[in-house]
Order: sequence, then C-alpha cells, then structure tokens
Amino acid sequence: MYDRAYLAKQLREAPPSAEEEERDPAAADAFYDRCGVWLREHTRDKAKFRILFEENMTYGFRRNLYGLRWLGLALNALVVAVCVYLLCPFGTWISETTRTEIFAVLTIAAIHALYFLFFVTRRSVEEASEQYARQLALSCEGLMGSGSEDNQSLSKAAKVG
Repeated sequence: MYDRAYLAKQLREAPPSAEEEERDPAAADAFYDRCGVWLREHTRDKAKFRILFEENMTYGFRRNLYGLRWLGLALNALVVAVCVYLLCPFGTWISETTRTEIFAVLTIAAIHALYFLFFVTRRSVEEASEQYARQLALSCEGLMGSGSEDNQSLSKAAKVG
C-alpha cells in the first residue's frame, strides 16, 4: 500500500513489516498512531479537504449527541410527564387553545425521545467514525498528488507495482 510508504517517508522512518507487526504490535500501533497524527495535521485546510472536514463534523456531532443521550431522554421524559399532568383532569383551568399547544409539545417531546432511543446509538457513532477514517485515508492520496515530484513518482510506482 503506497499510502503507508508515503506516510513512512514523511515520518522519516521505515514502516513495520508484517512480521514486525506480529512480533511487536505495540510498536506497530505507535507507528500507525504517528501516521494518523501527521495525516490529521496536514489535512486541516478546510477548503482543500472539505469532505474530510464535513465527515469530522458529522462524527463530532454524533459523538457529542450520544454523550448527551441519557440527559436528553431524561429531559424529554420530564416534559412528557408535565404535559400529561397538565392534560389530565387536574388541569381544568387550562383553556382549550393551551391544551392543544400542550398536546403539540407532548407529541414533539415523545417523537424526540424516540429519536434518542432508536437513532442516537453507539453504532451511529461508530459508522460516523468509520466514514471519517475512510475519508482521512483517502485524503492521503490528495496529499500525495499535490506534493513534490518525488511524491508523485512514489505514487506512480506504487500504482504500477
């Protein structure tokens, strides 16, 4: 894979072989971590790497929303409980127009709670992280194509071989 060769060249170190990866997985992981750091640092241009930036925003949004999932569910449950209380016979002092508005709030809170339950999941965060990782790997090709003649010859040699 020429991306690995390109990143190793940028880090000025040899990539681990398959045997080295098996023998010392921690060292291999450290190499790939350094590759990831280098790649993220060199793909910060939002205009040039727009899709990568958008995937990163999607991942961050989903991760943060998942982190707030239980708080969101609790607040929705509170809103639903208050609305149900107000719509019960205890709330006879509430006008019909206000009752309609409360019912609308109840409906929206219930739908929002269902969204949190069924769509704000760990799997949705994992999917977003996979999309971001895929786009980050693809951005390496963009860096290789826009680099020096040496980088372009490395890319051509890898595609031929």
